[in-house]
Amino acid sequence: MRNEQDALSLVRASLKEDEEVRQSLFGTVHLPFMSARRKRKGLLVATNQRLAFYTQQFGTETFEPYDYKEIDAVETRHHYAHGQQVVVQQDGQEQILSAIESANIFDCVNFIQQKI
Repeated sequence: MRNEQDALSLVRASLKEDEEVRQSLFGTVHLPFMSARRKRKGLLVATNQRLAFYTQQFGTETFEPYDYKEIDAVETRHHYAHGQQVVVQQDGQEQILSAIESANIFDCVNFIQQKI
């Protein structure tokens, strides 16, 4: 998965038949793993039905969907080392996308905020 277009073509296989991608951001997904955070290139995808984080590395795919109604908040932050971040909060947990290579960060966040 080299770029956003590659990631979008891969994530489509994980979507429901009537689900359409409305916004997406390509960057580094911070995955929770045994109380440590692993970072992988990936995609935050906002569809007409839900939000999801998608990664693929060494033949292993991770697709973590979130219903919009279950999301507590979504915000942008600026991190000194990782640049602009999108933070999704749910049940006291944070899912983070950082080192974002897409230009439409605020359009995507606004879309998600309207859905929640």
